[in-house]
Amino acid sequence: MSDSLVFDWNQENPSFGLDRLTDETLRDGLQDTTVTLPSEEEKIQGIRLLNRLGIYAASFGYPNATIRIQDEIKNMLQVHRDEQMTVLPTVAGRTAIPDVEACTRVVKETNWNRPVLFQMFIGSSPLRMHIEQWEVSKVESLTRDALRYVKSHGHPDIIMSYVTEDTTRSNPETLRRIFGAALEEGADALLLCDTAGYSTPAGTRRIVDFARDFCKEKAPDRAVRIGWHGHDDRGLSLANALAALDAGCEDVHGTVLGIGERVGNTSLDQLVINHMLRSHEPEEELMKKGHTLRELVELVSRATHTPLPTHYPAFGRTAFQTSSGVHAAAVRKALKMQGGTHMADLVYSSVPARHLGLTQQLLVGPMSGAHNAYAWLEQHGLEPNDKSAASILDAAKQSDYVLTDDQVQAAISASP
Repeated sequence: MSDSLVFDWNQENPSFGLDRLTDETLRDGLQDTTVTLPSEEEKIQGIRLLNRLGIYAASFGYPNATIRIQDEIKNMLQVHRDEQMTVLPTVAGRTAIPDVEACTRVVKETNWNRPVLFQMFIGSSPLRMHIEQWEVSKVESLTRDALRYVKSHGHPDIIMSYVTEDTTRSNPETLRRIFGAALEEGADALLLCDTAGYSTPAGTRRIVDFARDFCKEKAPDRAVRIGWHGHDDRGLSLANALAALDAGCEDVHGTVLGIGERVGNTSLDQLVINHMLRSHEPEEELMKKGHTLRELVELVSRATHTPLPTHYPAFGRTAFQTSSGVHAAAVRKALKMQGGTHMADLVYSSVPARHLGLTQQLLVGPMSGAHNAYAWLEQHGLEPNDKSAASILDAAKQSDYVLTDDQVQAAISASP
């Protein structure tokens, strides 16, 4: 019934699977200057939840960062193998021999014989090359050396992803040259990076089309996977990631809660929410995903000491709250209809709270009406009588803010 009550102007947007998303929380996310490093067990639990969700790949870390991280990656790989997980493990490093050697070593020392993704990154924009005093020939040489090292020292199941840092500010001529070198040396994937959060959705689509067309021209007989990695400096990372998916990107990166350097990365959990909104899966499957996603968000918040922002989409404290009289009246009326919870989730929200194990909350404040007071009584298992409702509303109208539950209780108790 609800489908006939909501006209969808977004209907041209195709659905996308979670097998097109990569989690970067344990690498790029931990470059956030405000986070605390999670324990090894917390990292493993996060990987388990990503595996349960059906995410394509998950970063296990940056092996050449510290000995501790190397040891944790080895242990995480062992757990992954023992538990027969399907999420693809990813390790990352610079397109330089010391880093790719470290990636190769942790895989070898774990006796790993399953697919693993190596992400090798290098600056490609004129600005980055000017800072490093590199010529394009230097970047090409480093690219070839690193990929050749992996091919000669790794094992056949290593998937090589060539990552151009600051791709969205790189010129096409340079990209053609270094992409070409990477593909000639056997790269299986190209990852386009909006490292400084510079791109717009239109720019994102344009560079994805450029990379896809180049791969068809340069490697017509190979299925080169095109990926996208974005940052949120302009507040456009989620829009850019969705644009990349719509343009055909097969590997879009994010971090849980969008944690990351400066203002953060694309939020993986918000990508999953958008996947669920575009999905035609049964209600039971959506609720299963939503509950797992909520568990993952709460784990990362706790493990990294990152408080959930109050207004954070889907999981923030106020995500499903209203104290507006008009809005509360509509939600309360919806709750009393057939399919009430479903209807209440739609009337003033686009994200179904029930899929996340949450509910609509009707609060009472100076902008409230009678329905807020009656709803508060109903939600707290009390008789929704006129006297109590009038006392609540009178207290709310004299307040400068939304009342707490204790304040509402006090207003009821003080009523004559």
